[in-house]
Amino acid sequence: MAAAEEFAADIVVVGSHGLSGFKSFLVGSVSRQVLQSAKQSVLIVRKPEQESDGDEPALPALECHLWRLLVGYDGSDSSEAAIDFCSDLDLTDSASIRLLTVLPMVRILR
Repeated sequence: MAAAEEFAADIVVVGSHGLSGFKSFLVGSVSRQVLQSAKQSVLIVRKPEQESDGDEPALPALECHLWRLLVGYDGSDSSEAAIDFCSDLDLTDSASIRLLTVLPMVRILR
């Protein structure tokens, strides 16, 4: 994280091995540690695969891929920042951005 501060990074991008459950507990997760300690936004990238092992859907190959970004919006300053970040990306025709509006849960007392 010191390097991110020294470089004055706007976003930290880390890769993920895709470990979960017990394996993740034993080995640890660098991406999780970065996510929890970074002052900047963090993008975690999983390794693209051509085929799936059946447990999880295959991720798209990088070449000739239309990126589909899903941005959650709840009216907060942080969700506004996420929208601003995505709108500043130089994606040209290589991406589709969908905005998901998240409404707060309303409790009805009877």
